[in-house]
Amino acid sequence: MKFTLLSIVIVLLSFAMFSCGGSSEKETVNIEADSILLMDEAVITPETVGAGTTMEVLRTNGSFNTLVQAIEAAGLTDTFTSQNTLTLFAPTDEAFESLPAGRVDELLKPENREGLKAILTYHVAEGRIMSDDMADGMVINTLNGQELTIHLMDNMIMASEVTIVSPDLPSNNGVIHAVNNVIIPPITSNTSAKK
Repeated sequence: MKFTLLSIVIVLLSFAMFSCGGSSEKETVNIEADSILLMDEAVITPETVGAGTTMEVLRTNGSFNTLVQAIEAAGLTDTFTSQNTLTLFAPTDEAFESLPAGRVDELLKPENREGLKAILTYHVAEGRIMSDDMADGMVINTLNGQELTIHLMDNMIMASEVTIVSPDLPSNNGVIHAVNNVIIPPITSNTSAKK
């Protein structure tokens, strides 16, 4: 059973009012908490309350305009607005600009939707994986069925061959790690057969 933040606040306020007894003096009740642990072990902190879904955070951040456009073109908007908790290794606009000229425009074409979807889902894992949870050699299963390997080097965190440039951007349904390049999935026999 999940409790919402509102339910918890109502219960706490009710308890505070009840414990005041019949006193005619007005008392101010301040509820301060670093975090509230929900039944499903998702943590809501002051930074995440009201942050919005992953898609909303991407849209309002200003550094992920191309990624938002790609998510929409691939038909993955629902994935990033759902209640499923996800970790996104999000290429910045600069990361997309580093691709060969014309590559982004080519990927955004309707006929390349499945290839774009395979690339984007290679950047996403189920669950909330914070940077503090990452260890050298850690293997992360992505939504496209392939794996990313985490490397810790010189105070940097790398997901396969890309560097996390801004970790732990919170959203209501996960966490976003901005990365400096687009991660291209390895070619498998299934992928090469589709070409």
